[in-house]
Amino acid sequence: MKEFVKNNIKIIIPLAIAFLLVLGIAIPIIARNVNSKKNQDQIIELKEEAIFNSDEAVEQQSPSDEAIEIPNDNMPNFDILHEQNEDIYAWIEIPGTDVDYPVLQNEVDDYYLLTNLDLSSGYPGCLYSNKPDSKDFSDFVHIIYGHNMSDGSALGSLKEFYSKEFFENHDTIFVYTAEAFLTYEIIEVRRHNDSYIPLEFDLNSTEGRTAFINMLNEGEDDISHVRSSAEFSEINNYLILSTCIGGEEDNRYLVIGMLVERRFR
Repeated sequence: MKEFVKNNIKIIIPLAIAFLLVLGIAIPIIARNVNSKKNQDQIIELKEEAIFNSDEAVEQQSPSDEAIEIPNDNMPNFDILHEQNEDIYAWIEIPGTDVDYPVLQNEVDDYYLLTNLDLSSGYPGCLYSNKPDSKDFSDFVHIIYGHNMSDGSALGSLKEFYSKEFFENHDTIFVYTAEAFLTYEIIEVRRHNDSYIPLEFDLNSTEGRTAFINMLNEGEDDISHVRSSAEFSEINNYLILSTCIGGEEDNRYLVIGMLVERRFR
């Protein structure tokens, strides 16, 4: 009997350890997915209340001249958005992807990296910018950050741009603020190092802006693509969406848009 127990313990203990290890990995993943679903549901509800509360719509020409129907540019209602969270200062949409979210900014940089719309902690966080970026998008370069979530939420769907064909067929970013409606042409998507761009380039100086433009001209690789019609200039305004790349801890994926229209309300 003792020998039987002894032999089975040799089997049970490794199995128990393996089970606990699997459980330790699975629980955070499950919790992350639950939080992501909860956050998505809140955003859908917020969008229905603050944006799609009107049957009116307008047709906006994308830079490729393809007509895209967008919500009436008198929307969203920022009073309603601020009832949910006062840090919301814009709404961003990239047709053809799942990017259709409020954008937030807090007094503390990176606050929304692991803070959700309802101020709960954890993934997926929110799309956000840091204090160096102006809320009216008047910067030479305006940067929005978000997680590369495996379920496609946050900036997870930007992985679609790894495909050259997808990049060539999707060229528009819409941004809504309380004062204006902005249209950006997606001119480039690229792999870049994980440095903080405002520190890597002095974007307030001529030299820094030239260095940034030179970076845009560095060429293509397997997931980096440049629109053939793009003409980079130090006098344009650029929008960058920045997220991580799976398996590449030292790199970020950038979707870069150039402002082509700013329409005030």
